[in-house]
Amino acid sequence: QEYDRNYKDGVLARVKVKGKWGLIGTNGQTLIVPQYKELAYDQGGIFLAKEKKDWTFVDKQGRPLPETATVTGKTAP
Repeated sequence: QEYDRNYKDGVLARVKVKGKWGLIGTNGQTLIVPQYKELAYDQGGIFLAKEKKDWTFVDKQGRPLPETATVTGKTAP
């Protein structure tokens, strides 16, 4: 089901390069250059991304969502 939701949002897959996560779109283009320690699908084309110790919500282009807060900690909120 997660794959179906991602595909409808234009996301084909998460990719890991040199230990960093990014996204590839359904058209084969890079959406997010691999840059995150962890990257997880939340919903509606929104992802939880971890850099260092902080988690933040980003869109499928990797832009931080201004209406969300960054969360510091070792596990996703």
